[in-house]
Formats: sequence, C-alpha cells, structure tokens
Amino acid sequence: MRNHVRRIIVLVGVIVALLLLSGLLIWRSSRHAEIRPFDQIKDSDVAKLSLSRGGDEIVLAREGAGWQVTTPKPPDRADKDAVEGLLLALRGLAIESEVSSHPESLELYGLNAASATRVALHDAKGKSLFDGEFGKEAIGYQSAYFRWPGKPSVYLATGVSPYQVERSSESFRDHALLPQAGISWSEIRLKSGARSYILTRSSAAWTAKPSLPARSADSVVATLFNMRLAQFLPEPEARRYGKFSQAVLMIEAEGAGKAFADWTIGAEKPYQGGSPYYRYAVSASRHAGGLVSVYDVESLLRIVNPKLLAAQNAAKVKAKAKSKAAAKKSKTAAIKKKRLPRGP
Repeated sequence: MRNHVRRIIVLVGVIVALLLLSGLLIWRSSRHAEIRPFDQIKDSDVAKLSLSRGGDEIVLAREGAGWQVTTPKPPDRADKDAVEGLLLALRGLAIESEVSSHPESLELYGLNAASATRVALHDAKGKSLFDGEFGKEAIGYQSAYFRWPGKPSVYLATGVSPYQVERSSESFRDHALLPQAGISWSEIRLKSGARSYILTRSSAAWTAKPSLPARSADSVVATLFNMRLAQFLPEPEARRYGKFSQAVLMIEAEGAGKAFADWTIGAEKPYQGGSPYYRYAVSASRHAGGLVSVYDVESLLRIVNPKLLAAQNAAKVKAKAKSKAAAKKSKTAAIKKKRLPRGP
C-alpha cells in the first residue's frame, strides 16, 4: 500500500514538473513576438545584397534584369537563380523566441565575430533594408540562431538555413558559358583550326554558314547553351596551363542589348587516374577562367572539326602506348637487375 502511494506521489511530481517546464517555455516564447522582417520589403527594392563571414565578403549588386558579383574582384556575372533563390529564402524568415541574452554565449550559438554570417540588404539609394547575423543550425534544416548586430540577445529564426547564407562566392557566379536568363543570342561564331562557322538564329531554328549537316547547327547551339564551367579558376592560372595559342575552339556570341560572350578552349587538364575529364577555358570579356567538360568539347568538335578530334584521339592512343611500353621496359629492367648474381 505504501509503495503504491509512493508511486502516485512520484507520478504527480513528474506531471507538475512537466507542467512547470511547459509553462516556462511558453513564457519565454511569449517574451518576443514573431518578427517577419521581409513582409514590408519587395524584391524589386533590393539593389545590393552582402554576405560577410570571418573577414570574407560577397557583394551582389543588381544590374539591369540580372545581378553582378562585385566582390570579390574582379566583378563577374551572377547566377540570377542563385541570387533570387536566396532572396526567396529570406522572404520566409521569421525571428521567433529569445534563446539567450548573455553575450558570453554567442560562441555557443555560432554568433561570435569569427563564425557569424552577416547579411545586409540595401536599396538603390544605399538605405539599409535589413541587417542581421546568422549562426549555427538550430532545431532543423530551415532554422538558425540569429541576432541583430551589436545586440546580445540570441533568437531562434526559421525559414533560412545556415547553408543558404554561408555559400562561397563561386556558388553565386554564373557557370553558363552562354547564359539564357534575360539574354536572346542571335549570332554565334565558332573557329577551330582552319575551320570557321557563323550560326544565326532564324524564326524556328539556327542556320550555319558554311552549311552543316541537317540539324547539326541546332545540336551545336544546344550543346553550347548547356555548357557549364565545372570549376572557376583564376584567369592567370587558366592561361598558364591552357596552351591557348593552340586552342581547339574559339567561341563568340552576340545578342540583343549589346550582349556579348567569348570563350577560348585550350588544353586538357591532366588526370593521373586515366583519361582527362576537363579542358581549360578562358573568357576575355568576363575576365574569367575555368574548366569545361572534355565530353562537351568533343561533341562540338565532332561536328565543326572532326579531323582535329580524330588527330587528337590518335595522338592520345600513341602517347598511351608509348607510356605503356616505357613502363614495361622499366619493369623488365628492374627484374633483370634484381636477378643479377652478387659478387663474392
């Protein structure tokens, strides 16, 4: 009987403790009404967006219908979808309950000077539209700890993941060789060795001069429109290794509104594990360099300069055979050396 009464007392104590804890959480949540900073901000109001973390800064500025990465230097065209995707995430930002009001706890939440990501938005006149700091992930993917710069209080924020504001500047750069967003290309010029082609857009398709086999012009343009830089490289580095004096392909494109793009594709990047995956590429107009897929380049050369492609493939086969023969010779010499009788 006594044990039964004791169990009831313990159970009641647990229930009371849970009720008190729930009340405390409700009270803490009620101390800060939910704030949605972007309810009064239109995407069209935002002219500049900056992300800074640990001394590194990314600045994105609106330019016409698109965006530019203005920092780090040199300036480059931004991926419109990436920028607008971040703005869409920020639009869902909700700053909720206060988690801490002690400055010494900022490091715990990833909101100290070395770890926090500061996000600031300004309009065309330089007026601040938003300025806040994001820390570690909180209670799920779409949540983070948050504070207003210079303030000690830490809040729970939902709608934005730390990943979305901690991305590198490369993730905001436009990887497309000939971007489609807001640009209508009307003429593309290709040069490979002694071969040159001019592709022009007609009402329904693309035509080439001199002519290419049926539907080949559309195939070339489709490949070009889908080509992406797999990786950006500093332009001087790309030029150092790209052997562009022996470029396999040169591309120039013009479109409405003085749109212009140029790319020169050079040597393959060596790969120790086997056949190379990438070729070096540079753009004088973008002051950019990077790596493009070997397979994309081969699909273009197969149409515009099959002789060059065949010659390069033959050279690869010859070099591979020579390397294999040299390795075999070296191995044989090592075996013979090992078998030589030792002196007395």
